[in-house]
Amino acid sequence: MSCDGNQNIEILVSPPPACSNEPSCNGLYTNLWENNCCRSCPTGNISVGFEHNVLRVEEEKDISFFKPARASSRGLGLASNGHFGVDGNNQTLVQTSVTDNPWWEVDLLGVFDITTLDIRGLVSNQNYKVLISTTPYMGYDYNIAATSANQELSISTDGTYSVNNTGRFIRIYALGNTSLVFNEVQVFGKSNENTSTFRYQWNNPAIGNSNAPECLGSGTHNVTITDELTGCQLFESITID
Repeated sequence: MSCDGNQNIEILVSPPPACSNEPSCNGLYTNLWENNCCRSCPTGNISVGFEHNVLRVEEEKDISFFKPARASSRGLGLASNGHFGVDGNNQTLVQTSVTDNPWWEVDLLGVFDITTLDIRGLVSNQNYKVLISTTPYMGYDYNIAATSANQELSISTDGTYSVNNTGRFIRIYALGNTSLVFNEVQVFGKSNENTSTFRYQWNNPAIGNSNAPECLGSGTHNVTITDELTGCQLFESITID
């Protein structure tokens, strides 16, 4: 990215723009925006700011919308995708194949204060477990994953459930040899001082671990953004003329 001086640059750390693939580290991407808002910097210098548009949530809202999501499997012959569970459309469907304890998970991309969880379209009268964790789960087996959860809910139908806990990773299990089927999940909450888990490493050591260095001079400035919980990394290069 090449830009002239006297501009603010915002790099937005965001969820994927579409729901075509199950996420891995590709569940994060960056957009670079110019807003032409001058700061008091010398001519030819700019200020750079990282605005986590999905991490700054000051008022309670659905914090799961289009966040990276995945499922343990996909039903045979179905176009079901893990992202359908957080696409805001009650007509799309997440459906796994029939296996032992199938699951679905969403990564909120930050550690939030979660108040409630709303699940729509679950098959009633089955045994479900909902796990809430601030750290990635240890494996996919329910009994192992449950040991790393902050909170566990036992439910048997869809509805709205109280959480009132902190968490980043939400995983739903259908217990038994069965298929997990539902339409939509909404996680309501807001950010806190520990929501962001990103670290910034610049090619100029003097900048340090800053997410908003000011008045950078001309030249190329590279930064590697690391999610310290998952190990995923993003890379941005900014050239100032």
